[in-house]
Amino acid sequence: ADTQIMRSGDKPLDDDFFTAFERLEQVRANARHMLNSTGQQTSGVDILHETSEILEASYERMFVWVQQQCRGPRDAAVSKSTPSDLETPAGAVLKRVLKLLVQRPVYYNHCLRDIARVRKQALLQRFLEALSQGDSSFGARAIELQACEPVRYAGDMLAWIHEHVASEREAVAALMGLAGTVDEVTCERAASDGMDSAPTIVSVEEILDI
Repeated sequence: ADTQIMRSGDKPLDDDFFTAFERLEQVRANARHMLNSTGQQTSGVDILHETSEILEASYERMFVWVQQQCRGPRDAAVSKSTPSDLETPAGAVLKRVLKLLVQRPVYYNHCLRDIARVRKQALLQRFLEALSQGDSSFGARAIELQACEPVRYAGDMLAWIHEHVASEREAVAALMGLAGTVDEVTCERAASDGMDSAPTIVSVEEILDI
């Protein structure tokens, strides 16, 4: 049953999938332990060999799911503008998937680049809307209404950018399941995972470069 859940692209990435994935990881951990046990090396190798294809199929499913999210509607989880907006079922799945894909750097880095591209587009769109339409939910008028007053016009644009850059940093940190500023996130990931933090830095810079 677990094998079908993890392989089938028709089934959602839900609690059943992640539970099955955890069980598979535990089986493989036990097999690696067997490699160090006298007389059980062959069994451990067999188990690792038999489960490796299932494991890779699971990682591929998660990678494909993120790609689908990046090609989805504007209100998809990858485009959410604040950490609280990510507190949705899809947002929770996205964070779990990214945490697991760290173990597959090729998939993980590809996902970061795509998410950065989507979030950059979403942030730019929100900026253009703030210029021309304002934000009715906060009662904010269109910034372009102040165009006749250059100092105030420029000040309003800078204030919007300052506010939303801070929000974007927090959202990216929440999306990656980490807390703190972008610099802290970068350091924590480099320290905890022993991985090159450059993709994280590049992604955040690309998002904020509007």
